Amino acid sequence: MTVTIGQTSMTYFPAEAVPGQIADIGPRRIVSYVANEIITPGYLCEVVSGSENTGGGPQLIRVVQDTGDSGIPSATIVGVAVFDAARQNNGSASNSAVNNGGAFYNPGDIVQILEFGSIFMAWSGTTQTGYLNAPHVAHSSTNAALRGYLTDAVISSTAGSEVSVCPSWIRIMSPRPGTGSIALVEINTPGAS
Repeated sequence: MTVTIGQTSMTYFPAEAVPGQIADIGPRRIVSYVANEIITPGYLCEVVSGSENTGGGPQLIRVVQDTGDSGIPSATIVGVAVFDAARQNNGSASNSAVNNGGAFYNPGDIVQILEFGSIFMAWSGTTQTGYLNAPHVAHSSTNAALRGYLTDAVISSTAGSEVSVCPSWIRIMSPRPGTGSIALVEINTPGAS
């Protein structure tokens, strides 16, 4: 005898998206890089110093990392790591302050990076700024868990908890209320469109 039990509960308000999820079907540009470290989708990435593409080899990237509060050099930022639902999570512990449950890119993996378009980025804070105000980005020089996500934290040059204003080509499109873990952003890296 087979007993079938129907679904007894359901989520009325499922998550809108996960960090790194493409936000719409509009124009976009996605390029590939090689991970130099574990990279979590939805985080801002930059070229690792010394791996600039001068001889045709692959460029290595990492989640943004810098000292001080004067901002991350825009020339090194490549874009936002894209969530790839076809990848299997390797079971690594999250390297992020915002636990998004997404698959991680391991060192040596090919990472999809959004240079132009709309994407959900990782967010940690209480109040998202409107479209005309640049968000802040965490880029700790010493703590891997405090890098690459958007935040409303105050600008800081304290070693280990550096925060600065994002480059002007990253904008929050539609502020989300409360303290959720995503921000819908529009990104247009120089020369990408």
